[in-house]
Amino acid sequence: MAVAAVAPRAWFKGTAPAAALGSLLFPLGLFAWLRAHPAADPSVVVPLQHFEIVTAVSLLAFGLAILLAIAAVQIAQYRILFLCLGFMALGGIFAVHAIDTPGILQAGRTSAYAGAVVGVSAYLSLFVPALFFAASYTPLTAAFERRLPFSPAGWLIVLLGTALLIYGALAIVSTELIASLPFGVRPWSTAMAATTIGLLLLEILARVPSLHREAEIVIAHHERVDGSGYPHALRGEQIPLEARILAVADTYDVLISDRPYRKSFDQEHALRILREESGTHLWEPAVRALIRSLGELDDRRAAA
Repeated sequence: MAVAAVAPRAWFKGTAPAAALGSLLFPLGLFAWLRAHPAADPSVVVPLQHFEIVTAVSLLAFGLAILLAIAAVQIAQYRILFLCLGFMALGGIFAVHAIDTPGILQAGRTSAYAGAVVGVSAYLSLFVPALFFAASYTPLTAAFERRLPFSPAGWLIVLLGTALLIYGALAIVSTELIASLPFGVRPWSTAMAATTIGLLLLEILARVPSLHREAEIVIAHHERVDGSGYPHALRGEQIPLEARILAVADTYDVLISDRPYRKSFDQEHALRILREESGTHLWEPAVRALIRSLGELDDRRAAA
């Protein structure tokens, strides 16, 4: 099998560790610089439109994330569940960031505290979701799939939703309490935001190399066993085994599906085309296996 045809570039192998290291060193350097130049972190005054638009969009995203999280639990996809929990936290906390816009619901003496809550919520809305996003790329989700039954996984949604509601209520009713949290104080706030970005970059870069095999299969599934395919004109055993199997399944799916330029073929016609392509474009053992599986499926249907 010609793995070299689709092997990752040497420059990527060399730059990925350097980029990962840089994603960790950058927030540390930024933090040190802000400690020496505290006036460099500007304050922003937000208008009424910030309250209206950001609140509406954040609450909509929060509700949609809840629905997706419930769906992820129902199909036992815990990596997707953690991504949905991250978006729940993002939408919920950022809604508090918008609701506490100074001068809207919070006026007078509490307006100053509301400004601090806006800052705290902005940085928490980055940091908390990043923890869930990062967790979705770790073995933690695999452990959930093996050990966590339906009900406890659903409680994760309930617990996070409850925590967000409590945070929102405290931000409105006890603004001074949330304003006293250190997360919105410079330079800690900016350092936390930079750390969040570094954490996400590190997790993404750590995940990319593990996709090499999947990328190799997808790239090679348009190759043909007689060498007439693309993109590398691989031949026979040079084509990854999974790509040879995928090519047969993909061809059959195309044949029995409606296309913009034609109607779908019936199963008999599709199988006849597969037989004609077998040994030239398509891998013959995979064609035989597909035909045998379809025949067994038809037999079971007839017996039922």
